[in-house]
Amino acid sequence: MSVFTPVSPAEASAWLRGHDVGTLQSLQGILGGIDNTNLFVTTMEADGKRRRFVLTLFERISPGDLPYCLGLMQHV
Repeated sequence: MSVFTPVSPAEASAWLRGHDVGTLQSLQGILGGIDNTNLFVTTMEADGKRRRFVLTLFERISPGDLPYCLGLMQHV
């Protein structure tokens, strides 16, 4: 199981308000994976457009390795 850190819908909604991605519609843990917490996040924009994201919480990573990991995630 790869959901190590539980994230409530209220916590996810509060975090999403700081980003221009719409309002939270659903939040679901992704069971596959090894080291990080991964969640499917579905949002709804004001115009009715649904968007789907993967939210990753890096659990065990040194700050120096973060740029590499973020670059890899963006590439994939």
